Amino acid sequence: MFIVTEPITVQELKTRCTDFFETLIKGVVDVRQRILAVDAEMHADIESMLTEECSSKSDDLWGINFYPDRDRESFVEYNSLINIKPHLSNKRMDVGNPEIRELIDEIVREKIIWS
Repeated sequence: MFIVTEPITVQELKTRCTDFFETLIKGVVDVRQRILAVDAEMHADIESMLTEECSSKSDDLWGINFYPDRDRESFVEYNSLINIKPHLSNKRMDVGNPEIRELIDEIVREKIIWS
């Protein structure tokens, strides 16, 4: 697991991440602190790391998946068990709030360079 501190390319992301899964890389975004962390078997592991190391709050953390071999439009999937937050009106695994999705997209564009 690591926090993406400097922008990296999709290829660097793919190379740096261990092979937990063949086609996807799990990530978690802290939308308040604008942090992206990646590379774990479970989103909850990254969530714990961000909570401990960055003092992130669970309400600000949203799980996503990257598919490095897909095109830019289908590169990110907004699906994770940590996204189930009924108290924030998100009762599904997908991020339902379009404003939060846009924040996630902005942060991903800042951290991952499409080459």
